[in-house]
Amino acid sequence: MNFLKSALLIGGVGLLSATGAIYFGVVHPGADEPHSKPVFRLIETARERAIAVRASDIVVPALGDADQIRRGAGNYASMCVACHLAPGAPGTELSQGLYPAPPNLSTQAIRSPEHAFWVIKHGIKASGMPAWGKSMDDPYIWDMVAFLQAMPTMDAAAYRELVASSDGHSHGGGESMPHPHGSAGGGDHHGAADETGSAAAHDHGDEWASLLSAQLSSPVRWRQCLVSLSELGVTSFAELGPGGVLTGMAKRTIDGARTISIATPDDLDKFIEWVNASSPTTAQLEGEHLFAVERLVVSPAAGIFVPRADLVPGAHIEIGTVIGNVGDAEVRSAFAGILQAFIAVDGERITPRQPIAWLRTA
Repeated sequence: MNFLKSALLIGGVGLLSATGAIYFGVVHPGADEPHSKPVFRLIETARERAIAVRASDIVVPALGDADQIRRGAGNYASMCVACHLAPGAPGTELSQGLYPAPPNLSTQAIRSPEHAFWVIKHGIKASGMPAWGKSMDDPYIWDMVAFLQAMPTMDAAAYRELVASSDGHSHGGGESMPHPHGSAGGGDHHGAADETGSAAAHDHGDEWASLLSAQLSSPVRWRQCLVSLSELGVTSFAELGPGGVLTGMAKRTIDGARTISIATPDDLDKFIEWVNASSPTTAQLEGEHLFAVERLVVSPAAGIFVPRADLVPGAHIEIGTVIGNVGDAEVRSAFAGILQAFIAVDGERITPRQPIAWLRTA
């Protein structure tokens, strides 16, 4: 009996203490004031045990298929990257402002496939983690799990290529996320949008890291664009600039695609030949065939251009023929052909490498 009285007394005191703590606001509710270590560990342990118990009977399907990972990448980039980040991306306002802080899944491996599936589907109360199962069916959630398993092994370039090749924000219906940073109706909220819905200017340099991160990690629907172009009969794709990510994507997406990557000005002749090879006919029809037979003579220096007085359109030009002067420098043709026209006019101030004359070589 004494034990029962003692237990009731202790319980009553505990209940009154808890009621007093709640009433007088002893527990700080702000996300910028962390829990004490004992409280945090208690909450974390309770949460993880609750998830483990509920996820224990989940049957994990086969994961790791390339299409699974690609589809998961598109939805991750649209729905998760602002909190859980992307390879090589800095922290965002959301990832740095939430408490408890969301894990950086670009570097941190998931606990297990069934754990990740349960969390994505059901969310976590009072943490900022939504229950995506309200709008996503299980197969799409497993796609995201497959992607999460693969992401820690990716660098930034591999991540961007995978997202670019994905289907974007697509999980069979219910896709109603706001637009990415910088577009109307969503993203960054530091400034109000104007009446047209365009985003306000960003005046602080410390905002740009998160803005660029959002831009780089937001999905671009390259794959859908390539498929649409293929359906319209386009089979040849040229990429201008260093790298070959897009040409590689075109090869993987479109069977039989012709591709070429032009990285430097030295590649332009190769590009002209490539375009000419794709022509449906070898007949050179006046006014239509404007690729492999055209050449430009450019200036070797800066100065005032003076053309040779005896040269007129239709004149035959040999390699090394002087066609005029720019200052004291002679302008010599690097090609043989027929002069079509002078591009620069007599007395014009010319810069180095500026086109001077147009020749047709055949």
